[in-house]
Amino acid sequence: MTGAEELYRGEHLRLVRRRGWEYAEHLDSTASVAAFATTGAGEVVLVEQWREPVGRVVLELPAGIVDPGETPEEAVVRELLEETGYPAAGPPKLLRAWPILAGLTSSVMHVFRIDCGPRIGPGGGLDDEQIAVRLVPVAQLDEAMAAAAAVDWHLPAALHLLRGRG
Repeated sequence: MTGAEELYRGEHLRLVRRRGWEYAEHLDSTASVAAFATTGAGEVVLVEQWREPVGRVVLELPAGIVDPGETPEEAVVRELLEETGYPAAGPPKLLRAWPILAGLTSSVMHVFRIDCGPRIGPGGGLDDEQIAVRLVPVAQLDEAMAAAAAVDWHLPAALHLLRGRG
């Protein structure tokens, strides 16, 4: 954004101040994506990974940053395959796009509903990402979230949106 004073720049993020408000910006993109993806067997495709800021393993939707020149639809299909090994069986359907945490970052998350084809790769993410794929039957999703050490808020939010659409 224009008029922002840069306070700190790291490898992936920068901290800025604008009109007295301090917040983080991702250096490569202001958009991110997440996939509420299901298999033909009715399982939700989730990931678990250690998240240093909260000091624990977090149960999450497959997600990531929209690369420069990429659409959110392209990014969510790419991230799903990279993190889980599951390809999209059809076009992703946007559930909602909203700020991740409006008081802390300028990033907007696009959450999609995706039907998966058969698994074609190992998943696990790229480079030093240590992502474990977890398949949870839709009927057991509430129990899986209750048993998890931590759950990223996009998962219950997406589930709520889907249940509301009947």
